[in-house]
Amino acid sequence: MRMSIEKMIAETVISELEGNSKVGKLLTDKLQNLGFEPQVTKIQVRRPHRKTVELNNQHFKFETVLKTAMTWANIALVWPAWWGKTTLVENVAKSLTLDFYSKSVSAQTWIHEFFGYMEATWKYVPTLFRKAYEKGWIFLVDEFDAGNPNVLASLNQATANWMCAFPDKMVSKHKDFIIVMAWNTYWTWATAEYVWRNKIDWATLDRFAFIELPYDEKMELTASTNKEWCKYVQKIRKRAETKKVRCIISPRATFMGQDLLKEWINVEDIKKMLIFKGMSQDEINLIDLPFGTASKKKTTKKKPKTEIITDSEYDSMSDLERIQRASEELRRTMLRDWVNNF
Repeated sequence: MRMSIEKMIAETVISELEGNSKVGKLLTDKLQNLGFEPQVTKIQVRRPHRKTVELNNQHFKFETVLKTAMTWANIALVWPAWWGKTTLVENVAKSLTLDFYSKSVSAQTWIHEFFGYMEATWKYVPTLFRKAYEKGWIFLVDEFDAGNPNVLASLNQATANWMCAFPDKMVSKHKDFIIVMAWNTYWTWATAEYVWRNKIDWATLDRFAFIELPYDEKMELTASTNKEWCKYVQKIRKRAETKKVRCIISPRATFMGQDLLKEWINVEDIKKMLIFKGMSQDEINLIDLPFGTASKKKTTKKKPKTEIITDSEYDSMSDLERIQRASEELRRTMLRDWVNNF
């Protein structure tokens, strides 16, 4: 009971002080070092005549994405590598009690993979996109900026109008259909980190509402089973950003690393495998930090002070207090004798 109250107090303090001042940051870090996890985003969705949906430990912008989806707008999610975009969009679908499907695209993705095709027997072969469009599902187009711009432009009619041409007929869009695209580059297109990314036509981009989703380190820390390793990864990530080292240190380094540590793999090897991959030695030297348990302060046990009770104090005790006192002295004597004879 006491710990639950202390946790409530700690979470309240973190919530109130976070980001307000340097003092607030110091207190937040101190509370987290003492083992109190940061406050995370919890979502509860209540809709008329629908079952209440509860989701724990969501990205801090999940609510923004969900509310945007409730307007049935086309959504573009922009974030760095690996940040659980599929799970986030799936949870949006779960909150709205809609089915969810996704598809990753590349330069080799063809139009028929979205719209289907007619067989030689004039039989139409549908796709998941067609089913989502017609039945009112949420459809995620992943790695959007890696797709062929001409193929993606073919989606313009489907995303902007209430009707779209498929090989077999014109199809009306279901009122609940939502298309979400996810990409990494956000106007920079191909970079050293994300090669072979393509420029997307503005006529396509204009049909989407853009939401930036940076790493949510509170969510990462809460989900991690090895807090020390997670905090180390986050610290190296911050140093790489500050030192302008071009690399990607995603939450994969946290979650894969904690599993590797369970197998007693050398920490230095794990750092090379997950954090410093592809870096030069000069870059590693810029951001590397030692990992390990913080050195514990040596503490010396204080000898218990001998308690002396005067006759006057003893006389003033009640019978119950005297019995309790005698029982305590007897217990100590028996324990001391047992230790000495062991």
